[in-house]
Amino acid sequence: MYEVKRDLILYSLVFGASAYLRTTLEGLEFETRAFPAAVLLCLMAVCAAGFAYTLLAAKNRAEVKKKEESSSARLTKFCLTFLGTVVYALAIPYVGFYSCSAVFVVVLMILLGSRKWLAVFLTSACTMALLYAVFSLFLHVPLPKGMFL
Repeated sequence: MYEVKRDLILYSLVFGASAYLRTTLEGLEFETRAFPAAVLLCLMAVCAAGFAYTLLAAKNRAEVKKKEESSSARLTKFCLTFLGTVVYALAIPYVGFYSCSAVFVVVLMILLGSRKWLAVFLTSACTMALLYAVFSLFLHVPLPKGMFL
């Protein structure tokens, strides 16, 4: 029950902070506030969905007990995730943003326990398409191409 309360409080705080930040953008011109406003609205939507999911899943958690990971397994996953993130950040200038990101998403999903290969590769492909659309097509932001490409 503690985890449910914690999650609900966290979702509420992030939602409230996003709503407050959204109101601070009102004095800016449309071009200046469009992207931050869209990001904040998406964050608010995710928080609302997470809040609703937490409430609905709380009933199921009481009925079904999942096998818990040991603390050493969680620590190992955390350390590998942190190390992978550092390697990802260091490799971007050499390999390129899109190549690194595609590999990073696949490795991270497998590391965190996803065993459905089709889902892993579809998630990676959709993530790359979304990143390309946002940064290259919508924002026209040049991203690192890498030294070898």
